[in-house]
Amino acid sequence: MLYKIWNLLPEIIKNLIKFMLTKWKIKFWILSNFSLNQLINKDISLWKGIRIRQWCTFSGKINIWNYSYIEWNCSLNWSYKNPINIWSFCSIANWVSILAFNDHNYNKLTSYTPEYWNIFISKTEDIWKWIFIWNDVWIWKNVIILPWVNVWNWAVIWAWSIVTKNVPDYAIVWWNPAKIIKYRFSDEIIKKLINSKWWDWEINKIRKNYNLEFLNNK
Repeated sequence: MLYKIWNLLPEIIKNLIKFMLTKWKIKFWILSNFSLNQLINKDISLWKGIRIRQWCTFSGKINIWNYSYIEWNCSLNWSYKNPINIWSFCSIANWVSILAFNDHNYNKLTSYTPEYWNIFISKTEDIWKWIFIWNDVWIWKNVIILPWVNVWNWAVIWAWSIVTKNVPDYAIVWWNPAKIIKYRFSDEIIKKLINSKWWDWEINKIRKNYNLEFLNNK
């Protein structure tokens, strides 16, 4: 009955209800792309200042921290054992796939997942993995990130890469499989940036130091 009533509501009323339930954590205009069940799902944690564009697919345990955004047609595929974690100030372009599970074992008789077959008694082997996208990571379009990967703070992943192993702080990677092309800054500046812990600053202080002004202060 409630489901039928919900479907009869105008879209603007639905979005207003969703907005109130999410406590203003995400931008109002994107809410039409999310079901009410998804927004209030305890397995999906959305913090303040998040922007998520149209036609993204989320499922399972997903944590997104402050001020990160995700563009069109991204897919975040989860594991209930191990969630996808996207920290603050991350920029994720369109058509990015983040895969937090791999339950197709090609060394067996069939690569089909046994849990989907009623004739199988045993469950799929435990090969679920965590994925962490740490602070201020920039991911260009059409990137695929595989289950066993950590993308560390301030890294950049160029378009069309397939990331199969951890990406270190401030590294820029590209290719298939992704390889380190260079680092964003010199070792000296990277050390100063890490020691500053700028990601914990108030947002106004971050704005004032956008051009790295604080590095020139004695």
